[in-house]
Amino acid sequence: HTSPWQADRDEDVGFARLEREMLCHVPLPWYMAFGNHDLNKPRRLHQRMHGASGPAQGGRWTWRCPSIQGYSILEDWSTMENMPEIPEGLLDMFVVNTNKFQLLLDSSFDWDQQKAWLKHKLTNSKAAWKLVVGHHPIEFVPHSLLEHAVPGLRYLTTTFMTGKPLVKKVFSRSMADVILAGGADAYLCGHQHLMAHLVRGQVPRRLTLRRGTPNMNCSFIIVGSSSKTEQTDLDDPKPMHTRVLR
Repeated sequence: HTSPWQADRDEDVGFARLEREMLCHVPLPWYMAFGNHDLNKPRRLHQRMHGASGPAQGGRWTWRCPSIQGYSILEDWSTMENMPEIPEGLLDMFVVNTNKFQLLLDSSFDWDQQKAWLKHKLTNSKAAWKLVVGHHPIEFVPHSLLEHAVPGLRYLTTTFMTGKPLVKKVFSRSMADVILAGGADAYLCGHQHLMAHLVRGQVPRRLTLRRGTPNMNCSFIIVGSSSKTEQTDLDDPKPMHTRVLR
C-alpha cells in the first residue's frame, strides 16, 4: 500500500510523487490492493487514475485499480492492449480488499459479497496456480507488540481474517477459510512491517469438520513495506511459533 495520506496535499501532487519514486522505475502494470492507508482521498485517487500510463525504464508503467471490491488480474489483463499473453491454465490471481472494519459504513463495499465472489472464482478456476492478494495477513508473525500483536486489538488488525474469537474454534466462514478451502496456492499480503514466508503445520480445527481437504501447502507470504525480516539476529533466531513453519 502507499504511505499515509496528508489531507492538505493535492491528489495529483501525491500521484506524481508515487510515479517519480516507484512507477517510472518498473515498466509493468501496477495493480492496487487497498491497504488501511489507502482509503478516503487516496482511494478516490487510485480509482480515478485507473488506466493511467507513463514512461518507465525500457517501456511504460500502467496503473490498474479496476474495483474497490475483489477483482481478477487476468480478467483485467485481457482488457489491455499490447500485453503478453499468459498461457491458458497457468495462473489465476485474485485481489481482495481486506479493509473490513474501515469500510463498514461504506455502501459501495460488501465484505460478504466479496467472500462469495472469491469462493466462486477459486472453486471454478482450473489454473495450475491460484494466488490471492490482500493487505491484512491470515498467518502473522508474533514478532512484537508493535507488529499488530496487542491483545484485543489484534483481532481488528489481523486475526479477523480467520474468524471471530472463540467461535472460530468450531465454526467459521472467514476469508481465510474461503482461501484455504478454495485451493489457493499462496496468499500474499502486507500490513506487518516485515518479510516472511509461513506455512501451517496442521489443518485449522474449524476446517476439520468440512467436507473436502483444504490446501495445506498454501504459502502465506508477508511483504511489508519496510522490507525487514522478522528476526533481529539471523545467527541466533527466535524459536519458531508452534502454529507455523517458516
